[in-house]
Amino acid sequence: MKLSRKNKSDLIFWIAFGLILAFLYLTPWGGSTRAWIGGLFLSSPIMEKYDNNDNFLSTDWNLQHIHNDQMWLSDTNKPIFINIWATWCGPCRTELPSINSLYEKYKNDIMFILVSPHESIEILKEFAHNNNYKLPIYTSINQTPYQLQTNSYPTTIIIDKNKIITHKMKGAHNWNTEEVHSILNELINK
Repeated sequence: MKLSRKNKSDLIFWIAFGLILAFLYLTPWGGSTRAWIGGLFLSSPIMEKYDNNDNFLSTDWNLQHIHNDQMWLSDTNKPIFINIWATWCGPCRTELPSINSLYEKYKNDIMFILVSPHESIEILKEFAHNNNYKLPIYTSINQTPYQLQTNSYPTTIIIDKNKIITHKMKGAHNWNTEEVHSILNELINK
């Protein structure tokens, strides 16, 4: 059976398309490639003030770092950048490189906490190791304070030195932007 020129080009297209899908979903490199592609389309967050009468974080939160250290939110007197995420969440993985860049710039002045409240230390440790992240990754030991609870991953919350929630945003964003730098600088100098 002889194929026409159009049928040949269609066949080549579908084979190439199938190989690309196989690479993205069936190989060990597919996940990071999908995250990288998604990162190309991230936008800067719209940094609106958290407008809620109940913005003082009155309940403490006990967290365990992937290297087994424990901490309480009350242990720090720095502003806090909290990202609530999960290893299985594609948008969460997509925004991690921008959070990593922000962390490298502000790690001495801002307390960064990337918490996956319902995943084990082993899963989080393996994820950080496999992706070469040095980010401060935690899991929750006690119940998440109600002001920080979310049903949407990722959710990012920024808290000032006095434990006042200043910003709360849902969804994946590019966090390493001038607008975010400006807000963090303001909180540092407050």
